[in-house]
Amino acid sequence: MTEMKIWEDYYHILQVHHDAEHEVIEGAYRRLCKKYHPDINCNAHAESKIKQINAAYEVLKDKEKRKDYHKQWLKNNKSTPLSSNTWKNGFGQPVDDAAQKILNTYIQALSNKNFVRAYEMLSNYNQKKVAKEDFVEWQEAVSKLYAIGHFETKVFKVHSDIYLKHVVCKKAIEFEIRMSEKNVQNGKISKYQFTKTTINENGNWKILLEYDDLKLLINKFKYLYHMNTQSSEIEQLSKLQIKKNELTGLLNQKGLLEELEKEKNRFLRYRNTFSIAVLSLRFPPKDEMVFVKKDIIKYAAYTIQQYVRNTDIVANITNDSFAIILTETNYESAKIAAENVCKILKDNFITYYNYKVVIRTGIQEHSGRDEVETLKTACYFAGVESHDQNEGYEDVRLEM
Repeated sequence: MTEMKIWEDYYHILQVHHDAEHEVIEGAYRRLCKKYHPDINCNAHAESKIKQINAAYEVLKDKEKRKDYHKQWLKNNKSTPLSSNTWKNGFGQPVDDAAQKILNTYIQALSNKNFVRAYEMLSNYNQKKVAKEDFVEWQEAVSKLYAIGHFETKVFKVHSDIYLKHVVCKKAIEFEIRMSEKNVQNGKISKYQFTKTTINENGNWKILLEYDDLKLLINKFKYLYHMNTQSSEIEQLSKLQIKKNELTGLLNQKGLLEELEKEKNRFLRYRNTFSIAVLSLRFPPKDEMVFVKKDIIKYAAYTIQQYVRNTDIVANITNDSFAIILTETNYESAKIAAENVCKILKDNFITYYNYKVVIRTGIQEHSGRDEVETLKTACYFAGVESHDQNEGYEDVRLEM
């Protein structure tokens, strides 16, 4: 008798709405990996949980797989597809049109850089805590980096008699916002999905701002703008190097540095820390080696890729050393992950090659100062020169 396969709600597993954009799904996946990865989470159920998360992500990240799955989801879920009217008015909940109107007007004011007008729509609580000058300075700093494009709003939750931001609200409506945003520097368009709350004050709907102190945000966006307008060391190195290693197919230092710049920008904007682990394989003299060095390097590259998270980034930075960007991971967690990878490598080399490899590691958590220095420090501890040595084989130029 064939065992019936249990249907799983992948949206529920990743804790996202069934209409969530790809960027939202990817962000949820990264967050859950950080929380439940067995190398970090000692809970007995962490391993099975991470398998569920990986299975859900493998389907939902692929457009065609998600399309097929979504048809099954609709059959197994009592919810019906959102109609155009439902999209406009939310999930069928009774909603005051004035609440949605004030939110749309607020976003439009930000888009038009009418920051004083936007400030006037904030709640009384926010206006007492946040000075108008600070709000305007904050939004001006953001507008130098990002421009608001198309957006849509719909009701997410309706609250009654709820305590928000030290204020008892008789009525509050939480809206889901889908927005496209343009990077002013490089013209790249990104899509975001988030929520924003409106509260009713004496019969008038107002925007509830999540922050009381904007100084940190102002400094962060000003610094990000400054960094983006400077000719960085990463850009100079990128002109001299190529992106991938011919032997392993992994990123080389150029590709790694470009990924590091992205992580730096995420760090500056969202304060998501990350760490770099460098693994240096030590070999005996060439005349004592039983196997071809290239084969060992290729096997090491394959093994490392199999035992890191999908969100981590692996690069072959010199002929016999690898760097791993461990996203949203602090030093202690990175150390545990690196130790596990080293153990797996050593065990596999003994099993498949009967060869005892020596691995030297260097780990550094990004401090927020300079991502290139973070890499160089990790390389130093691993005893690696932070430039390609091209010993015995060359990288191949790839058209990107």
